[in-house]
Amino acid sequence: MNSEPFSQIEMRDQCPIVRGNHTCELGHKLPGSKPSIADGVYAGWSWDDQRLSANTDRYGLFPLFYYVDSFQIALSPSRVTLVLELKLSDLDAEALAVFFHLGFFVDEDTPFLGVKVLPLSGRLSWAGMLRLEGGQTVGGRVQCSRDDAIDEFNRLFAKAIEHRLGFGEFVVCARAPTAMNVLNNRLINSLGFKNVS
Repeated sequence: MNSEPFSQIEMRDQCPIVRGNHTCELGHKLPGSKPSIADGVYAGWSWDDQRLSANTDRYGLFPLFYYVDSFQIALSPSRVTLVLELKLSDLDAEALAVFFHLGFFVDEDTPFLGVKVLPLSGRLSWAGMLRLEGGQTVGGRVQCSRDDAIDEFNRLFAKAIEHRLGFGEFVVCARAPTAMNVLNNRLINSLGFKNVS
């Protein structure tokens, strides 16, 4: 048996049959987050005996896969778990063609026919019919020099770290002088922390 969280809700004679987890919270939702848009790296679902609700974080960093047809829905953070639990065997030829051409899947596609991933800020609701919301765009095209882009990245990265401070102690491990370690050291020093070697 697979150890990944899994939930399947099947409608038989207008009566739901549930197999697996009724509720599941994965990842880490930051304190003070709005309930409508989970902040942090987070995904989860809950079944209240009438409706299944699921959501993912705004950047889609913690994926949540689903399968739905005319009489059932299933969820898991693992597409392989869905395939094994539901005994699915068909591949999505169109999605795979795009993947082989571009090197990544587009939108909510996966290699398996019928198995989709919730979009960024995805919100799913199912009570016999699927309702899916989300799919925010992250950023857009900006015309600027490479140096300006690097400066803006550093500024936004520092701002994001400052926003997350106050949630406990943290350690940054810097073993070799890589570009990321240089950025971490600059950030740590700019925030007033001392660098312990």
